[in-house]
Amino acid sequence: MIPLKDINPTNNFPFVTTLIILINIIVFILEIIFSKELIVEKYGLSFKNLFYSKEYYTLISHMFIHGNFFHLFFNMFYLWIFGNNIEDELGSFKFLIFYLIGGILAALIQIIFIENIDISLIGASGAVSAVLGAYLKLYPTAPILTLYFFLIFIGLTYIPAFVFIVFWFLVNVFNLFFDSSSNVAYLAHIIGFIYGFLFINLFYGFFKTKKYKKRKKYFYN
Repeated sequence: MIPLKDINPTNNFPFVTTLIILINIIVFILEIIFSKELIVEKYGLSFKNLFYSKEYYTLISHMFIHGNFFHLFFNMFYLWIFGNNIEDELGSFKFLIFYLIGGILAALIQIIFIENIDISLIGASGAVSAVLGAYLKLYPTAPILTLYFFLIFIGLTYIPAFVFIVFWFLVNVFNLFFDSSSNVAYLAHIIGFIYGFLFINLFYGFFKTKKYKKRKKYFYN
């Protein structure tokens, strides 16, 4: 299943979401122009860079580097679909902090389980996964226009957000245990998601600047 858009209007323009997407695109263009390997080595997050070289900036810089076009596209596409509503709820500044913490936490736990200390972790997946977790908590019934593939059948349908997001989460859990040969950081996806689902409430309570709004009810036809 591939989400195309959600039916969940926002009240404000998502400035931070848009800025994050633009920065990721610019960095990817720089990867094409210059050496991707050098950029990954310098700004990717690895156990060696963080704990031996003390390059703490890689905790953030790794989130803006992607391995290829599809890696970039799907991360940014998911962020655009789901991030604008979370930014609308939290406000731009709080959303940025929430997003960065999600990416940092997911990456820290992931690199502990990477055997080679020189291997770098790159991509926004951990942070985007946090957004998905928050979206599931705040808008579980929001309709998502979804492109689905089933055997030889292809179609479009609206499904509740919780169906798509839970399916996405279970796929990542399955792949974590049964796709050990992949270089995809499934654990980072899972950790980011759990953080977003559990701690979006804490963000509301911690900052104490906005109360929950009554969630919309949706009708499907």
